[in-house]
Amino acid sequence: MDQTETLCNLRHLIVDMDGVLYRGNEAMPGASGLIDFLRERGIGFVLATNNATRTPEQFVDKLAGMGVEVYPSEVLTSSLATAGYLAGIAPPGTRVFVVGMEGLRAALQDAGYCLVEEDAEFVVAGMDFSICYERLAEATLQIRAGARFIGTNPDLTFPSERGILPGAGSLLALLEAATGVSPTVIGKPETAMVEQALARMGARAAATGMLGD
Repeated sequence: MDQTETLCNLRHLIVDMDGVLYRGNEAMPGASGLIDFLRERGIGFVLATNNATRTPEQFVDKLAGMGVEVYPSEVLTSSLATAGYLAGIAPPGTRVFVVGMEGLRAALQDAGYCLVEEDAEFVVAGMDFSICYERLAEATLQIRAGARFIGTNPDLTFPSERGILPGAGSLLALLEAATGVSPTVIGKPETAMVEQALARMGARAAATGMLGD
């Protein structure tokens, strides 16, 4: 199958956000045009981001400020994917210690998990721009006490207007070094998040493309 035939068979698209639609708070050239192009041609899409710091609604607002109009249902964050993964292995009410921000905490709470500061069954870690040593120390102790270690995404860095900055994967690496435990990672390029994006669109992998930076 040549490239032209592959493009003709494209019915759905999984689109990254950081570095594709924007860098930091600056829209990338052609970002709004891409969304218009997909809608005009009836190509279904999900904006799938490893960024676990915001809720889908917050991403919608951010994109709107850049002239890109999308709906919350078209946004899949690694926070939502992580909550979806947990739903397959742990019932609502399970005790979870979180290293992360509002996007991750909201996704886990909405899925019915109990966010706790001690005696956790899971430690779920994502990016936290205000992280402190004590939070990382407590996460280390919880994992060493037997809590299962889940990471929202493996990105060691992420692009910003200032340049390349540390990402969630850097925090996961710190916790892994401190505990000797490797996390189960959910975000791209792992399959769990991609499978959830396909399910959300009702898409077949053979007719779906991925757009990243």
